Amino acid sequence: MKKIFIIPSLLLFSFAAQTHAADIRPVISLGYDVDTGSDVMFTGVFTDGSTDEITGGEGVVFAAGLYVPIEDDMGVQATIGYKWDSIDAQNGTIDFTRIPIDVLAFKHFSDKHSIAAGGTYHLSPTFTCEVTAVCTGSVEFDSALGFIAEYTYAVKSNKESGMKIGVRYTNISYETSAVTQTFDGSSIGLILYAY
Repeated sequence: MKKIFIIPSLLLFSFAAQTHAADIRPVISLGYDVDTGSDVMFTGVFTDGSTDEITGGEGVVFAAGLYVPIEDDMGVQATIGYKWDSIDAQNGTIDFTRIPIDVLAFKHFSDKHSIAAGGTYHLSPTFTCEVTAVCTGSVEFDSALGFIAEYTYAVKSNKESGMKIGVRYTNISYETSAVTQTFDGSSIGLILYAY
């Protein structure tokens, strides 16, 4: 599985070598994904009768990386991040965390509109339940490969800095040897980029 990242990394560095170093931009992103039919991993029931769920797709995502322009209307972006969802209660916490590595190819149609597609690799997906008299422990899932499609709109943009807001679809599934079930982790989310 380690070979999966060698090719995208080499391509990114190859593109970077063909472009001026001043054109390469650091990028940070913050997003929130909602599940799109992804599987429920845990349902918590509170003493007041309300419920909350941990699903395979929902969560907050923070990431950082580099954007490398290839042409005026194209570029490649690579980021590494942290995605989590949690339920907090007086008697404990349940969470689902993973480390996404995303490599996306962008096509810009104007200074404002862009689409992107690429791959995501989620390292160390881990479900942890530490709730008194309910559960204690963690389930580690296999690292998973998925697909991303995205549309972004540039709110502010110039050569030195910018801000974009977008809508992202992620298709991914998680498996573990602990259970025979595959968990759908697909999602649609909002994402905010600053560079």
